[in-house]
Amino acid sequence: MLKLKISLICAVSLIIIAWGRYDGYAQVSVAVSNSQAQQDAVIKVPVIVSDLSTYAIIAYQFKVVYDSMVLKAIGVSSENTLTAPWGNAIANVDSAGLMIVGAFGVKELSRGDTLINLVFDVLANAGDSSAVSLEDVRFNKDYPQAMVVNGTVKIILPTRIGRDNAPAIPRNLQLVSNYPEPFQTRTSIVITNSGQDRMEILIFNLLGQKIKHLGSIQAKIGNVELEWDATDDRGIKAPAGVYFCVVKSEKKMLGVERMILIE
Repeated sequence: MLKLKISLICAVSLIIIAWGRYDGYAQVSVAVSNSQAQQDAVIKVPVIVSDLSTYAIIAYQFKVVYDSMVLKAIGVSSENTLTAPWGNAIANVDSAGLMIVGAFGVKELSRGDTLINLVFDVLANAGDSSAVSLEDVRFNKDYPQAMVVNGTVKIILPTRIGRDNAPAIPRNLQLVSNYPEPFQTRTSIVITNSGQDRMEILIFNLLGQKIKHLGSIQAKIGNVELEWDATDDRGIKAPAGVYFCVVKSEKKMLGVERMILIE
Protein backbone atom coordinates (compact mmCIF):
# COMPACT_ATOMS: atom_id res chain seq x y z
CA MET A 1 0.00 0.00 0.00
CA LEU A 2 2.81 2.42 0.89
CA LYS A 3 4.55 1.70 -2.43
CA LEU A 4 1.28 2.36 -4.27
CA LYS A 5 0.85 5.72 -2.51
CA ILE A 6 4.42 6.73 -3.34
CA SER A 7 3.89 5.73 -6.99
CA LEU A 8 0.68 7.79 -7.17
CA ILE A 9 2.39 10.81 -5.62
CA CYS A 10 5.25 10.57 -8.12
CA ALA A 11 2.84 10.22 -11.04
CA VAL A 12 0.81 13.25 -9.95
CA SER A 13 4.01 15.24 -9.47
CA LEU A 14 5.16 14.44 -13.00
CA ILE A 15 1.77 15.47 -14.40
CA ILE A 16 1.91 18.77 -12.51
CA ILE A 17 5.45 19.46 -13.78
CA ALA A 18 4.44 18.60 -17.33
CA TRP A 19 1.33 20.76 -17.10
CA GLY A 20 3.41 23.65 -15.79
CA ARG A 21 5.74 23.39 -18.76
CA TYR A 22 3.15 22.76 -21.45
CA ASP A 23 0.14 24.79 -20.30
CA GLY A 24 -1.64 26.99 -22.80
CA TYR A 25 -0.50 30.21 -21.12
CA ALA A 26 3.21 29.97 -21.93
CA GLN A 27 4.20 33.00 -24.01
CA VAL A 28 7.26 34.23 -25.84
CA SER A 29 7.69 37.90 -26.64
CA VAL A 30 8.34 38.52 -30.36
CA ALA A 31 9.17 42.13 -31.26
CA VAL A 32 9.97 43.92 -34.51
CA SER A 33 12.60 46.57 -33.83
CA ASN A 34 11.77 50.16 -34.74
CA SER A 35 14.26 51.16 -37.41
CA GLN A 36 15.42 54.08 -39.54
CA ALA A 37 16.59 53.78 -43.14
CA GLN A 38 17.96 56.16 -45.72
CA GLN A 39 16.39 56.69 -49.11
CA ASP A 40 17.37 54.09 -51.74
CA ALA A 41 19.01 51.90 -49.09
CA VAL A 42 18.78 48.25 -48.11
CA ILE A 43 17.77 47.77 -44.48
CA LYS A 44 17.79 44.87 -42.04
CA VAL A 45 14.95 44.88 -39.49
CA PRO A 46 15.64 42.57 -36.52
CA VAL A 47 12.95 40.33 -35.04
CA ILE A 48 13.79 39.97 -31.33
CA VAL A 49 12.53 37.16 -29.08
CA SER A 50 12.59 36.62 -25.33
CA ASP A 51 14.25 33.59 -23.72
CA LEU A 52 13.44 30.39 -25.65
CA SER A 53 15.58 27.98 -23.66
CA THR A 54 12.74 26.07 -21.94
CA TYR A 55 10.52 25.42 -24.96
CA ALA A 56 12.52 22.99 -27.18
CA ILE A 57 11.82 25.10 -30.29
CA ILE A 58 12.93 23.48 -33.54
CA ALA A 59 10.68 25.34 -36.01
CA TYR A 60 8.86 28.63 -36.50
CA GLN A 61 6.89 30.51 -39.12
CA PHE A 62 5.14 33.87 -39.44
CA LYS A 63 3.82 36.43 -41.91
CA VAL A 64 5.25 39.94 -42.30
CA VAL A 65 2.88 42.71 -43.42
CA TYR A 66 4.27 46.06 -44.59
CA ASP A 67 3.51 49.02 -46.88
CA SER A 68 4.62 48.05 -50.39
CA MET A 69 4.73 51.74 -51.41
CA VAL A 70 7.49 52.33 -48.83
CA LEU A 71 9.36 49.01 -48.68
CA LYS A 72 10.07 46.05 -50.96
CA ALA A 73 10.84 42.73 -49.27
CA ILE A 74 14.07 41.09 -50.45
CA GLY A 75 14.15 38.18 -48.00
CA VAL A 76 15.75 37.36 -44.66
CA SER A 77 19.25 37.11 -43.22
CA SER A 78 20.07 34.52 -40.54
CA GLU A 79 23.71 35.55 -40.14
CA ASN A 80 24.59 36.19 -36.46
CA THR A 81 21.05 35.31 -35.30
CA LEU A 82 19.51 32.47 -33.31
CA THR A 83 18.49 30.88 -36.63
CA ALA A 84 22.08 30.76 -37.94
CA PRO A 85 22.80 27.15 -36.83
CA TRP A 86 19.87 26.03 -38.98
CA GLY A 87 21.25 27.68 -42.11
CA ASN A 88 19.17 30.01 -44.25
CA ALA A 89 15.51 30.55 -43.41
CA ILE A 90 12.87 30.39 -46.15
CA ALA A 91 11.20 33.61 -47.28
CA ASN A 92 8.41 33.95 -49.85
CA VAL A 93 8.26 37.51 -51.22
CA ASP A 94 6.02 36.92 -54.24
CA SER A 95 3.15 39.09 -52.94
CA ALA A 96 3.67 42.85 -52.54
CA GLY A 97 3.17 43.91 -48.94
CA LEU A 98 3.51 40.37 -47.61
CA MET A 99 6.49 38.17 -46.77
CA ILE A 100 6.08 34.63 -45.40
CA VAL A 101 9.02 33.41 -43.31
CA GLY A 102 9.77 29.92 -42.01
CA ALA A 103 12.73 28.00 -40.59
CA PHE A 104 13.46 24.67 -38.94
CA GLY A 105 16.42 22.75 -37.61
CA VAL A 106 17.66 19.97 -35.35
CA LYS A 107 19.32 22.07 -32.64
CA GLU A 108 16.84 23.64 -30.22
CA LEU A 109 16.82 27.44 -30.06
CA SER A 110 18.05 28.86 -26.77
CA ARG A 111 18.21 32.22 -24.95
CA GLY A 112 16.66 35.51 -26.08
CA ASP A 113 18.22 37.41 -28.97
CA THR A 114 17.65 38.30 -32.63
CA LEU A 115 15.64 35.46 -34.15
CA ILE A 116 16.04 36.58 -37.79
CA ASN A 117 16.62 39.78 -39.76
CA LEU A 118 14.04 40.95 -42.30
CA VAL A 119 15.66 42.54 -45.36
CA PHE A 120 13.95 45.32 -47.34
CA ASP A 121 14.67 47.70 -50.19
CA VAL A 122 13.62 51.28 -49.35
CA LEU A 123 11.36 52.68 -52.08
CA ALA A 124 9.97 55.85 -50.50
CA ASN A 125 11.37 59.28 -49.69
CA ALA A 126 12.50 60.84 -46.43
CA GLY A 127 9.58 61.49 -44.09
CA ASP A 128 7.63 58.39 -45.14
CA SER A 129 7.24 55.37 -42.88
CA SER A 130 5.83 51.86 -42.84
CA ALA A 131 4.52 49.68 -40.06
CA VAL A 132 6.13 46.22 -40.06
CA SER A 133 3.70 43.77 -38.47
CA LEU A 134 3.93 40.07 -37.69
CA GLU A 135 0.90 37.81 -38.07
CA ASP A 136 0.23 34.09 -37.43
CA VAL A 137 3.46 33.62 -35.46
CA ARG A 138 3.85 29.93 -34.65
CA PHE A 139 6.56 28.01 -32.80
CA ASN A 140 6.69 24.22 -33.23
CA LYS A 141 3.04 23.06 -33.19
CA ASP A 142 1.61 26.28 -31.74
CA TYR A 143 3.60 26.08 -28.51
CA PRO A 144 4.53 28.42 -26.91
CA GLN A 145 2.13 31.22 -27.84
CA ALA A 146 3.63 34.44 -29.23
CA MET A 147 3.03 37.88 -27.75
CA VAL A 148 3.79 40.18 -30.69
CA VAL A 149 5.04 43.76 -30.58
CA ASN A 150 5.09 45.34 -34.05
CA GLY A 151 7.52 48.00 -35.24
CA THR A 152 7.94 50.86 -37.70
CA VAL A 153 10.53 51.75 -40.34
CA LYS A 154 11.04 55.50 -40.84
CA ILE A 155 12.76 56.87 -43.94
CA ILE A 156 15.35 59.58 -43.28
CA LEU A 157 17.71 61.75 -45.31
CA PRO A 158 21.27 60.48 -45.86
CA THR A 159 23.44 61.11 -42.81
CA ARG A 160 26.77 62.92 -42.84
CA ILE A 161 30.01 61.02 -43.20
CA GLY A 162 32.64 62.70 -41.07
CA ARG A 163 32.53 66.44 -41.80
CA ASP A 164 31.23 66.12 -45.33
CA ASN A 165 27.90 65.10 -46.79
CA ALA A 166 27.59 61.62 -48.19
CA PRO A 167 29.24 61.81 -51.62
CA ALA A 168 27.12 61.73 -54.75
CA ILE A 169 28.00 59.49 -57.67
CA PRO A 170 29.98 61.65 -60.14
CA ARG A 171 28.60 62.17 -63.61
CA ASN A 172 31.65 60.67 -65.29
CA LEU A 173 31.11 57.30 -63.64
CA GLN A 174 28.17 54.96 -64.12
CA LEU A 175 27.97 51.56 -62.46
CA VAL A 176 25.88 49.40 -64.77
CA SER A 177 23.71 46.59 -63.42
CA ASN A 178 25.52 43.30 -63.01
CA TYR A 179 24.38 40.34 -65.08
CA PRO A 180 22.97 37.83 -64.54
CA GLU A 181 20.94 39.17 -61.59
CA PRO A 182 20.23 37.39 -59.35
CA PHE A 183 23.06 34.90 -59.87
CA GLN A 184 24.26 31.55 -58.51
CA THR A 185 27.92 31.04 -59.38
CA ARG A 186 29.31 34.16 -61.04
CA THR A 187 28.23 37.58 -62.27
CA SER A 188 29.74 40.26 -64.51
CA ILE A 189 29.90 43.91 -63.45
CA VAL A 190 30.25 46.61 -66.09
CA ILE A 191 31.56 50.08 -65.19
CA THR A 192 31.31 52.92 -67.69
CA ASN A 193 34.17 55.36 -67.06
CA SER A 194 34.72 58.67 -68.83
CA GLY A 195 37.94 59.75 -67.17
CA GLN A 196 37.81 58.89 -63.46
CA ASP A 197 41.15 58.30 -61.73
CA ARG A 198 42.31 54.93 -60.42
CA MET A 199 39.43 53.00 -58.86
CA GLU A 200 39.20 50.08 -56.44
CA ILE A 201 36.39 47.54 -56.84
CA LEU A 202 35.26 45.92 -53.58
CA ILE A 203 32.51 43.50 -52.54
CA PHE A 204 30.72 44.00 -49.20
CA ASN A 205 28.15 41.82 -47.44
CA LEU A 206 24.92 43.00 -45.84
CA LEU A 207 26.72 43.64 -42.53
CA GLY A 208 29.04 46.16 -44.18
CA GLN A 209 32.04 43.81 -44.05
CA LYS A 210 34.46 43.82 -47.01
CA ILE A 211 34.76 40.24 -48.24
CA LYS A 212 36.47 40.66 -51.62
CA HIS A 213 38.89 43.02 -53.36
CA LEU A 214 37.75 42.46 -56.92
CA GLY A 215 40.41 44.55 -58.61
CA SER A 216 41.88 47.95 -59.45
CA ILE A 217 41.16 50.01 -62.58
CA GLN A 218 43.43 52.67 -64.00
CA ALA A 219 41.99 55.74 -65.70
CA LYS A 220 40.36 54.50 -68.88
CA ILE A 221 37.55 55.86 -71.02
CA GLY A 222 34.90 53.33 -71.94
CA ASN A 223 33.46 50.17 -70.42
CA VAL A 224 35.37 48.03 -67.96
CA GLU A 225 34.03 44.58 -67.15
CA LEU A 226 34.94 42.48 -64.13
CA GLU A 227 33.65 39.10 -62.99
CA TRP A 228 32.90 38.00 -59.43
CA ASP A 229 32.84 34.24 -58.84
CA ALA A 230 30.93 34.55 -55.53
CA THR A 231 33.98 33.83 -53.37
CA ASP A 232 35.71 35.93 -50.71
CA ASP A 233 39.39 36.89 -50.54
CA ARG A 234 40.18 33.46 -49.08
CA GLY A 235 38.52 31.67 -51.99
CA ILE A 236 35.60 30.49 -49.84
CA LYS A 237 32.15 30.45 -51.45
CA ALA A 238 29.97 33.28 -50.12
CA PRO A 239 26.59 32.30 -48.65
CA ALA A 240 23.38 33.25 -50.44
CA GLY A 241 22.26 36.79 -49.69
CA VAL A 242 22.54 40.45 -50.64
CA TYR A 243 25.93 41.92 -51.54
CA PHE A 244 27.20 45.30 -52.72
CA CYS A 245 29.81 46.13 -55.33
CA VAL A 246 31.48 49.36 -54.22
CA VAL A 247 33.58 51.50 -56.56
CA LYS A 248 35.89 53.94 -54.76
CA SER A 249 38.91 56.12 -55.30
CA GLU A 250 41.56 56.80 -52.67
CA LYS A 251 39.45 59.54 -51.10
CA LYS A 252 35.78 58.80 -51.69
CA MET A 253 33.12 56.34 -52.74
CA LEU A 254 32.10 56.67 -56.39
CA GLY A 255 29.28 54.19 -56.84
CA VAL A 256 27.44 51.18 -55.44
CA GLU A 257 25.58 48.31 -57.09
CA ARG A 258 23.38 45.85 -55.15
CA MET A 259 23.62 42.16 -56.13
CA ILE A 260 21.69 39.09 -54.99
CA LEU A 261 23.44 35.72 -54.72
CA ILE A 262 21.08 32.73 -54.63
CA GLU A 263 21.69 29.07 -53.84
